[in-house]
Amino acid sequence: MNALLVQKIEKEKGFAGVWELLTVGPFEQGNEKYYQTLEKLTGITKANYNKKVWELINNEK
Repeated sequence: MNALLVQKIEKEKGFAGVWELLTVGPFEQGNEKYYQTLEKLTGITKANYNKKVWELINNEK
């Protein structure tokens, strides 16, 4: 899943966007920083994460 997200971010924001996601920090309960950064970069939120990831998967077929 993360590979598809990174691919999307790189396409839309370049490597700087990918680096921003990769440097979110260590794991934390609830992954709030991860989801905040992901929303900023892609518009994918914690609430719509599953739906958007499935869209990415289906687009790869």
